[in-house]
Amino acid sequence: MTPPYGSIPSPLDEAIRARFDLGGTISFKTPLDDAAMQWWHDKLGAYDLYPRELAEALTGGTGFDRTFEFQIGPGPEEIRLITRAYDNGVEAFVSGRSLLFDEKVIHLDKTTVQDGYKGLKVGSTLLGNAYRLLLRIEFDQLELLAAWDGAYVWARAGFLLSPKTWAEKDKPDRLRQPIKDRLEQIGWGELPPVKKSALLRILDEDHEPTMLWRLVEVEGKVTSARTPPDKVKLPWSLLAETEASWYGYLHREDAAAVARLQTYLRRNAAKGTGA
Repeated sequence: MTPPYGSIPSPLDEAIRARFDLGGTISFKTPLDDAAMQWWHDKLGAYDLYPRELAEALTGGTGFDRTFEFQIGPGPEEIRLITRAYDNGVEAFVSGRSLLFDEKVIHLDKTTVQDGYKGLKVGSTLLGNAYRLLLRIEFDQLELLAAWDGAYVWARAGFLLSPKTWAEKDKPDRLRQPIKDRLEQIGWGELPPVKKSALLRILDEDHEPTMLWRLVEVEGKVTSARTPPDKVKLPWSLLAETEASWYGYLHREDAAAVARLQTYLRRNAAKGTGA
């Protein structure tokens, strides 16, 4: 990788260097030389966000013992962070985040919460942290690739469907077809033909970014595809229990999306559980 910074002509200010005295829980995958530290300072110093502060801004409130691995790049204007959290040596979750400075985007990379640690608000806490950081550093939007449980959760949280979902013309439909396949598996006793037809119309005729908002608000329960004979919400079964995936975004100035996000975060905080 070619670093996003060049050589610097003068010695690094010692006050800046001191902010990169990392200790045992923070490491860098890429070289942390004077040029890298100066580049970081130029990008985030005005917000008092050096490695330790950025790690806390993104993962604070999740608990557990956490280790942080930073990488400058691979994009020309990018910082990546991978957080690993442990409960008495047992992995609780792994989460990635990328700051894309040229696009003013925080990308929510994959988060995996291990069984036994779900329902502890890890996902919603990380999401709230990312949104607050977005506002703090004056970036424009959050972006992600939603799959598995996230295919349902992120739509509930206010994320909109990105045109990027349909951009890969040579690949199978990653969103609509898995949902249609699941609809065919649900018997008419749980999903009357009229309701099934209405869902198919949403899939085939609604090309707006808000299409998934309509889908996750459909009422009704069906037998779980994962854990029968348990009953689950129909939208959950269509999105989280299939191989459906989609690219999503949430812009800070989209009032409707932000309102949904804030509602989602409030509800999870009130329930004491989260994604």
